[in-house]
Amino acid sequence: MPGKAAHGIISDSGGAIDEVMVTFFRGPRSYTAEDMAEISCHGNPYILSRVMELLLEKGARPAGPGEFTMRAFLNGRLDLSQAEAVADLISARNPAALSLSLRQLSGAEKEAIVSLRSSLMTLLAMIEAEIDFEHEGSARAGFVSRAGLIAAGLEEMIKNADSGILLKEGIRAAITGTPNAGKSSLLNAILGRERAIVTHIPGTTRDTIEEHISVDGVRFKFIDTAGIRESSDPIEIEGIKRAKQAVSSAHIAIFTIDGSRPVSPEDLSLYRDINSMKHLIAINKSDLPCAFSDDTLRSLPGFNAAAVLHISCKTGEGINTLTKTVKDIIIGTGGLKPSGDIIISSLRHKQRAEAALMELNAARTPLLSVELKAEHVRAAIRELGSIIGAVADDEILTEIFKNFCVGK
Repeated sequence: MPGKAAHGIISDSGGAIDEVMVTFFRGPRSYTAEDMAEISCHGNPYILSRVMELLLEKGARPAGPGEFTMRAFLNGRLDLSQAEAVADLISARNPAALSLSLRQLSGAEKEAIVSLRSSLMTLLAMIEAEIDFEHEGSARAGFVSRAGLIAAGLEEMIKNADSGILLKEGIRAAITGTPNAGKSSLLNAILGRERAIVTHIPGTTRDTIEEHISVDGVRFKFIDTAGIRESSDPIEIEGIKRAKQAVSSAHIAIFTIDGSRPVSPEDLSLYRDINSMKHLIAINKSDLPCAFSDDTLRSLPGFNAAAVLHISCKTGEGINTLTKTVKDIIIGTGGLKPSGDIIISSLRHKQRAEAALMELNAARTPLLSVELKAEHVRAAIRELGSIIGAVADDEILTEIFKNFCVGK
């Protein structure tokens, strides 16, 4: 019976395989809105394999990546933004990402997009009335007012999207500096375990090492990079190239300096390369006498570090302060919004909202013909529709669902 669980034994010609519970769901009251049956068995890998083999022998086939969620979308059970939220929910690694995914799955984003899209449709109807009946005066005044309100709604949504993307995907913090400054030791100290190899030999780190941690509920990706210096070693040169790429794509750089030795020309050269981006300076080896003062750093040309911190990777001094300072710099200057204020937390959705705003602003151009106004508004409607799947081609769907876990 639908909605009832039945107890039984799954067996083949060799005898019983497992004791299971089978639940039948009658569509549309199921995840995919189709008739479905779920078999709950014990988690032993051998049992699972045997049950799968038996089902395949009886004519079933393995589900593709995200196939159940795609069926739910195609059958109208979920819109496209909710379907994407399923994958986000599965991969959420911190409370903020989980909260954003749950809000998106509940339909908060869909509701906002549908509302804006409906307003654009009303706007289009006003323009078409102007085309058909030439009610120029009142129609034009109403268009200007309504278009301004819709644009403001889109702008607010886009403005908060960066916060959503950062909270969901994590903030990239690159640890950079010259060889033997203590970069790998710093990554290990932040993680609380020996993740990166540490030796006294300069140039030990040849590639980037990335690890995620949560700092006060915010997900961070800390990236250890190769020491940057002049080198003729082709492997080290490639490592330095990757280090520079990692730093340039990071949200914040942690410029690490060995405090037990004077600031070197190599330190100064590297600092010039990063001082235009968001960064802080970590003076390592605070357990030893410092060979220079903080004022030496603050007098550097172009100095604009958000903070100068003294740390010791050996004793752990200042490590917690460093991680919290990194978080505070991003939240303070980046203006991360609370998850409850965020509608969009997907780069794809942000790009489509930006495209919709661009089309709407084109329609607001003074002296533009009503026919061109209508065409720009139609384009804006299509862009927003692509977020929730009201407008979606096979290529977009394939790209979205290929990243799902098999069968989800």
